[in-house]
Amino acid sequence: MGKKKRKAATQAGQAMATQRSDADAPPAGGMWLWVVRLCLLVAASLTLYLSVKGSAALPGCGPESNCDQVLSSHWGRWMGIPITVPGLVLYVIFFFQTFGLNHGDPAKARRALNVLVILSMAILTGALWFVGVQAVAIGAFCPYCCTAHALASLAVVVFLTQSRRVAAAMGVQIAYRGALAVVPLFLALVAGAQWMFPSHAKVQVVKLAPPSPEAEPRPAPPSSGASGAQTPSTTPSETVIATPPVASEQAMVENQPVEPFAFPAEPFPVPNTGIQLDPERVPTLGDPAAPNRFACLFDYTCHHCRMLHGFIRTLLRQYEGTLSCTMIPMPLDSQCNPLMKKTPKAHENACEYARICLAVQALAPEKYDAFDTWLFSDHAKTKPLSAVLAHAGQLVGEDALAQSMKGAAVREQLNINVEVYKINSRNGGRSSMPQTIVKNSVVFGPPPSVKVLENLLKDNLAF
Repeated sequence: MGKKKRKAATQAGQAMATQRSDADAPPAGGMWLWVVRLCLLVAASLTLYLSVKGSAALPGCGPESNCDQVLSSHWGRWMGIPITVPGLVLYVIFFFQTFGLNHGDPAKARRALNVLVILSMAILTGALWFVGVQAVAIGAFCPYCCTAHALASLAVVVFLTQSRRVAAAMGVQIAYRGALAVVPLFLALVAGAQWMFPSHAKVQVVKLAPPSPEAEPRPAPPSSGASGAQTPSTTPSETVIATPPVASEQAMVENQPVEPFAFPAEPFPVPNTGIQLDPERVPTLGDPAAPNRFACLFDYTCHHCRMLHGFIRTLLRQYEGTLSCTMIPMPLDSQCNPLMKKTPKAHENACEYARICLAVQALAPEKYDAFDTWLFSDHAKTKPLSAVLAHAGQLVGEDALAQSMKGAAVREQLNINVEVYKINSRNGGRSSMPQTIVKNSVVFGPPPSVKVLENLLKDNLAF
């Protein structure tokens, strides 16, 4: 046999031996791999739900909950899309790549192993980054986001503990140092983009049918119950106008001369609810005679609502005499809102704040604007309830304030405000707060800037 033939035969024998070795190598598998897949499947399902539905429909994740604060912040988005979407992509790719470890083609199995190691670094980095953002930048934790991160991280850790054994079975070495290079690249791509190009969720504007002009207004039904939480009828075609405050409540103001105050000529109609808000019961910011009116459903303990209030004040100054806003206190507090099964910690005493606002309006409407200015002097923080009670008492009288807050007029108006929230949320298919009512539209959640709110108002009003 010639030298060339012997060399070719040797090479062929080595290749066959390598193929036999590859074929005989034990495939990656076992219970650990199914644990990895199960964790990833649950994490991906949670992330998919958050990407499509958001957090509002999940238990414990209503308006202004920790979930809402996390996902509605600019940290909850990346380049204009929900931050859950990139996470979902990583989880799905990782899940399907695990099946490549058992591929009959050794080259593809090795490629799957390398891809999984790189994805592991990206997933762990993402989990550490977003948990850190929640702890430091947002100050609130989304339990469902954290659960998804924990499950995906667990899957990755289990895989990495088995990766050396799998690599040895395949006869390859994993370049862990090279895979670690993914960490700074991932941070630059995701964290850097969030830091330099913050983006908020698009404003959710829902067009609703205008109120029926034929509807005959009638007084609001009486309320009952220990907490005063019984809501008015939910029939959309029904028009509700609160009766004016009783004379005894108006006369409670001690040593406070009543100055003339011009209420808007017409009640404020809430589209597609059959409810018209009595301008004597709910406060108006800006010129009551302004030709352009909109309304804001708010909770003083809601940080998004306080942010929107700052935008509203800015526009009212800019368009003085042509624009006014009807303020509708709507507490996210189970003490007076039966829609809230449990009061989130952030909204404790929200009912009391709302009652104070309505009582000041009922007793001294000419003083509400000054009270509102003081109340929202710091849009970042909630003033202590004791301080708000004391300030309101100085304006209208402590005894008068206490009696009005417990009176039927304030209780009934709170019920009507809750009913507006209930019907708006049902009609719009979402429950975000605040809710801005502009003509026949309802804006759910806060516009991200004064300019966005201004454009929304200009698109719907004639100014």
